[in-house]
Amino acid sequence: MKYNPAQVAAFYDSYGEQEWDRLSKNPAALVSFHIHQHYLKKYLKSTDSVLEVGAGAGRFTIELAKLGAVITVGDISSEQLKLNQKYVVEHQSETSVSSRLQLDITDLSMFEAATFDVVVCYGGALSYVLEQAGIALAEMLRVLKPEGYLLLSVMSLIGTTQANFEAITEIPNFTQLVEGVNANGFLDGRTNNGHQLKMYRAKELKQLCKSYQCEIMAMSASNYLSLHRNEFLEEMLTTDAWANFLRWELDFCAEDGCLDSGTHIISVMKKTNK
Repeated sequence: MKYNPAQVAAFYDSYGEQEWDRLSKNPAALVSFHIHQHYLKKYLKSTDSVLEVGAGAGRFTIELAKLGAVITVGDISSEQLKLNQKYVVEHQSETSVSSRLQLDITDLSMFEAATFDVVVCYGGALSYVLEQAGIALAEMLRVLKPEGYLLLSVMSLIGTTQANFEAITEIPNFTQLVEGVNANGFLDGRTNNGHQLKMYRAKELKQLCKSYQCEIMAMSASNYLSLHRNEFLEEMLTTDAWANFLRWELDFCAEDGCLDSGTHIISVMKKTNK
């Protein structure tokens, strides 16, 4: 299975507004948004120059603007870039965006080396480049300044299987599918609405990092307790207990034993000189 950038672009062109809704559709998604946002707040400084790739419809672009970042917005989908501008303008954050570019994370040659203080690749763009993940990681690190931070997330093999297991069992010959995906993490389009991707185990992401010019500063699952509890948690959203619940999720998701338990794995990497 090979990376097909045109296929990824076409998928997200048609996915459209669903990308904006993805991080607010249920409590588990809200937890994921909160945890991703936590690491932005922890590692970004006001006035940082930020390259946001796989920016989608702008959920995190808006958060970056709130933090005072100067943002170069990038996405492989022209439709997502249009939505990004629409929602960023609606949230009075457009003055923080320096430019929007249709780009592919496997080739950032339009930028010189050491251009940005921070690179953000949230939502799984690294999962979509399949066998070219190493090339994409090297490119994102190349455009980072020394000691700069790369914040990314990838699709979690174990967490995604856990979250969708009942639906998976309804697929014909699902045992063969699970065995194949468990072996290498690659999910082809036949069972995923035409969308090919690579799902990771936490240990794989750590191993990938070891081959490149970076040090892992933090890792986390995107959600844990909230998976399979959306209906139960709906009632908690409007209570004081929700803030406590978010703190528990943030705490538990950063534990080594929970890194594989969410729909995504978050990693913060620091560019080194090794």
